[in-house]
Amino acid sequence: MKSNTTFIVTGLLLCFLISGQTFGQSRRNINLPDIPGYVTLKGDFHMHTPFSDGTVWPIDRVLEAWRDGLDVIAITDHLEYNPNKADVSINLNRPYEIAKPVADKYGILLIRAAEITQKMPLGHFNAYFLKDVNAIKKDDYIEEFQAAANQGAYFVWNHPGWQAEITDTTIWVKQHTELYEKGWMNGIEVYNSKEYYPLVLRWAIEKKLAIFGNSDNHGPIDFDYIAEKGEKRPFTLVFAKGRSIEEIREAFINRRTATCFNNTLAGTHEFMLSLVMQCIKVQTIKITINEKNSASAILSNPTDFPFELSTMKNDNYTSQKKYKLEANSSLVINLESIKGLQTGENELTLKFQVINVLVDKDKPLEIELKLNAFAWNNVKIKKVNDKEWMVDCGLVSPDLKIYYTLDGTLPTQNSNPLSQNFTAKESMFIRLACYKNNIRIGETYENHFYLHTAMGQKISLKNDADIRYYSDGAASLIDGLNGSDNYNDGHWIGFEQKDMEAIIEFDKAKNFKSIGVNFLENTNSWIFLPSFVEVLVSKDGMNYSSIGKTSIAPAKADKSRGISKTEIYKQTKNIKYIKIIAKNIGSCPIWHSGYGKPAWIFVDEISVK
Repeated sequence: MKSNTTFIVTGLLLCFLISGQTFGQSRRNINLPDIPGYVTLKGDFHMHTPFSDGTVWPIDRVLEAWRDGLDVIAITDHLEYNPNKADVSINLNRPYEIAKPVADKYGILLIRAAEITQKMPLGHFNAYFLKDVNAIKKDDYIEEFQAAANQGAYFVWNHPGWQAEITDTTIWVKQHTELYEKGWMNGIEVYNSKEYYPLVLRWAIEKKLAIFGNSDNHGPIDFDYIAEKGEKRPFTLVFAKGRSIEEIREAFINRRTATCFNNTLAGTHEFMLSLVMQCIKVQTIKITINEKNSASAILSNPTDFPFELSTMKNDNYTSQKKYKLEANSSLVINLESIKGLQTGENELTLKFQVINVLVDKDKPLEIELKLNAFAWNNVKIKKVNDKEWMVDCGLVSPDLKIYYTLDGTLPTQNSNPLSQNFTAKESMFIRLACYKNNIRIGETYENHFYLHTAMGQKISLKNDADIRYYSDGAASLIDGLNGSDNYNDGHWIGFEQKDMEAIIEFDKAKNFKSIGVNFLENTNSWIFLPSFVEVLVSKDGMNYSSIGKTSIAPAKADKSRGISKTEIYKQTKNIKYIKIIAKNIGSCPIWHSGYGKPAWIFVDEISVK
């Protein structure tokens, strides 16, 4: 980093040994994609040699860069500080001249540069694309900047928050404003060596400065970044039109840069979004939403950079989870509580914060990934009249045709169309298939429906079910679909330490003879049967009378599990309202491992016949 007097020229022997090892090493390529219109180059534009206060020979800087997968570098020895001048040439162009033939041999682009080294608060600046470094060394820093500018230099403010000189925060003083207004501050180091300056990222965005992150190494790069520990040198990304010094300069001028450090990317929103969208791919472009309104999608990352993702709420799903999409890997994203889709094909948007990609101070990048989601939109069986029923698939894509069967066979285009009603039966196995342009799409829907009088009527709950076990809310209690012995199958609704009290309102007065309610018992999961179930009826919705109450014996074992149906038989006429109360036992009993903790009741179908 900055001025370093710890390493001295006698350390050159070690560097020569490293040089010999480097020739025999393979290159560690950094696999990051190009973005539309540009190639993605990796560079370190701040490093030192014995020609100022470094200990690594210029040739070895090239070899280190080649081994580390870089494409372009700049050797930026100090103009004003050279503790090794008694042992090396004072010709400031020599580092470039020594390194250039080896850089050409290894395909490394080399920028002629130097570091203007002034005391704080002004600080240090790198000047790039110089023609003669000796010609810019002056006594006054303004004269140095002017001389460099006369050569067409591009200026970057180095380590503006260097902790060795600024112990509290980064500061911007009048000298910086002067340089900025003269056009002598074009870029800024957001990251240097092992220091990150969040405020400087904000400055870069606000003041339209190109973003850099460099190693500023003085000693061997392997001394500071140990590969065996997974450590990597920081580098700058350059989005250039091609692989030449002129095209890199053009990219600098147009601020097409970013930095990569500690598995973090930082840059402007435009280029971070473009890069990340080339890195993160949806492997499963088409997914199917299941009965629980959930689905899984696979994301892939074919690059050498890991991403930390956090799902964001949107109109289609509410789940918020964090994922680590490792380099060169794939992972499964679980989407829950998906809603707002129509039956058929839908464009589903996945929204993420990319936690380790920064586009401003403390602001992560947000991305959207698109995929095709096939859904059956809350399939229901509705009563048309006393004899006929119909299949309702909710909102359906207009270009789809849906067919169904009741005999267990796979629907074809010769089967019953969705618009055709069917004669009522007490239960039926229904299968549905979608066709688009005479081609079947999506998965076949199938379910066993149990028909009863309450289906399609109004229902409300006094106490809301727990959001984690909500299914379709109160409506799921009279949809004709029975839950399995799995409390998480998407049919049951759960109440923690609350009673279940439901009111069914019929569209007109009904006669019925029985009311049945299904409950789940799974004591290992703290799910218990209610202590009693009572059914009340009313003609006006205000005055209710009880037609039956059933007490249920409490569980006595910690492995009780199964589905229990409570039925109350009573011939009743001209009733418009039915109230069902299921009393929660409140707390887990004394013999249970969860003694004293809240107990659950799980309810599914309320059938009226």
